[in-house]
Amino acid sequence: MTGTVRITSHIILLLCGLLPLQAQSLSSVGVMAAGAASTQSWSYTKGASPETGYRIGYGAGLFVEGFRARGISFIWELWYLQRGLTTKVGAAAVEPSLTYISMPILMKVRFGDDGFAYYLTAGPRIEYLFHIEPQRMTALTDALSEGESDFGVSAGAGIQFPLGPVPDLHLECRYTMSILPIYNSDALTIRNSSIDLLLGIGF
Repeated sequence: MTGTVRITSHIILLLCGLLPLQAQSLSSVGVMAAGAASTQSWSYTKGASPETGYRIGYGAGLFVEGFRARGISFIWELWYLQRGLTTKVGAAAVEPSLTYISMPILMKVRFGDDGFAYYLTAGPRIEYLFHIEPQRMTALTDALSEGESDFGVSAGAGIQFPLGPVPDLHLECRYTMSILPIYNSDALTIRNSSIDLLLGIGF
């Protein structure tokens, strides 16, 4: 319950931070979908670290873009994302699923005119672990608790072009990694990373 309250409070603070924006400061609002290839690095202080592989997950989100000037703008996003990894428990392969509420704040540098353009994005993000599945199967799911946070950075490159008089189509490839570990003990440190393919429509 505490984790849910903390997630809700941070979402409210993020939305309140957008309220002072004047209409002329906004250049685009829209929706996005994502396919994410996620994994984790497990670093043991003693012994060999286990091999981990990528797990495919999906996500959906909203974005607001504003303060655009001379090809530079800022983007606020709110995501529901599936992350995780593939690993082994004994001889069996398992794919723990970690569902996050993600809130990136990105700077966007755009190259091109109001028609076809390409762009770069980069900035920090904070994510909150919303759900773990399975609850008890691996050292990872035993160690983590719902409501824990993950602070990291994201960087990407994409293209956008108009679909008509108003909407723009956005295609982006983004790399995301943890700066702070999602789990840290004397024996083990775990960090998230993912490669995300994003599809968005802005209005």
